[in-house]
Amino acid sequence: MEGNLGNERSQRSMAIRLLIQCTLQLALTFGYQLAFSFQHTSPTESLRPRSLSAADTTAVNLLNELAKQHWRVRPDSAQHYARQALDEARQIRYRKGEAEALRILGWSYNNQGNQDQAKAYLNQAIQIFEQIAFEPGLGAALNNLGVVNEYSGNYEEGLEAHLRALTIFRKLNNQEAVGSLLNYIGIVYQSLGDYEKAVEYCLQGLRIRQEIQDHPGIAYSLINMGNMYLATEQVHTALDYYLQSLDYAEDRALPSINYSRWQLGKAYTRLNQYDSATYFLRQSLDRNPNDYVALQILGEVHLEKGAHEVSLQYLLKSLSLLEQKNQRSQSFVQTLHLISRAYAAQKQFTEALSYA
Repeated sequence: MEGNLGNERSQRSMAIRLLIQCTLQLALTFGYQLAFSFQHTSPTESLRPRSLSAADTTAVNLLNELAKQHWRVRPDSAQHYARQALDEARQIRYRKGEAEALRILGWSYNNQGNQDQAKAYLNQAIQIFEQIAFEPGLGAALNNLGVVNEYSGNYEEGLEAHLRALTIFRKLNNQEAVGSLLNYIGIVYQSLGDYEKAVEYCLQGLRIRQEIQDHPGIAYSLINMGNMYLATEQVHTALDYYLQSLDYAEDRALPSINYSRWQLGKAYTRLNQYDSATYFLRQSLDRNPNDYVALQILGEVHLEKGAHEVSLQYLLKSLSLLEQKNQRSQSFVQTLHLISRAYAAQKQFTEALSYA
C-alpha cells in the first residue's frame, strides 16, 4: 500500500514538474507574464500545519494563472484549466487555490453570459475566502460578483458587493483596486439613473488612477466619463472624453484603443455624423477583421442611414462571430435586436419577429 502511494506521489510530482516547465517555456516563447495573485498568507493558513509542498501549491497557482490568460477571450479554455486547478487544490486541501479556481470559473461563465452559473461559483469562492480570512481574494471575488449582478440587472446587489470590496481594498491600501472599484460603482449609479453620483465616483477613480499612474485604468476611466455624458445626451462632452482616451491609449499602446473607437462610433452616430463614425470603426476592423463589436456598431450606423442590406451584412457577421465564441452577452442580445430592426425596416416581418 505504501509503495503504491509512493508511486502515485512520484508520478504526481513528475507531472507537476512537467507542467511548471511547459508553462515557463510558454511564458518565454510568447512573452506573457505569469502574474501570481494573492501571495499573502491568511491568519488561518499560518496556523495550519504546513502539509502542502511548494510543488503542489505551485501547480495549482500555475493552472489558475493559465486559466486567467483565457478567461476573457476563450472562456471554455479558462474553465478547463480552472477545473484542473480546482480538482488538484481539493485533493491537497489547498483552500486558497480552491477559492481562486472557483472565482475564475465564476468570471469565465459571466464572460459567456451565464450569470446564474457565475453567481453560484463566485458565492462559493466568497464563502471560502471568508473562512480562511483572505481579504485580497475576498475583495476580488466581491468585485466580480458586483459586475455579474449588474449584468443581471440586479444593480442594488451589485452596488452592495462593490462597496464591500471597496472597504476591503481601502483597508489593504490597494490603490489600484480602489481606483477600479470607484469606477465600477460609478457605472452602477449610471445604471440606476443617478448620474450625479455616477460622475462623482468615476472622477474619484480617475484621480486615484492618475495619482498612481495606472495608465490602462486612466484610459478606461476617461471612456467611462464619456459614457456618463453620452447617457445624458451630452454627446459633445462625451466625444471630448473619448478622444482624450483614444489619444492617451494610442500614445502608450494600451488595450483600450478599440473600446475608445467603438464609443466614438456610437457618439458620432448619435450626431448623425456617419462618415466620422465609420472612420473610427474601420480603424478597429483594420486591426481585427473579426471585431464583432465594431461590426455591430457599423451595422447600426448603416441602419440609421437607411442602408438596410449593408446593415444586415455587418450585423449577421457580428452575430456569427458571437455564436462561434459562444458569447451570450449583452452584445449578443443587442445584435439580435438590431437585426430584427433591419428586417422590420425592409418589411420582412417573419424574420424580424424571429430575431426579436
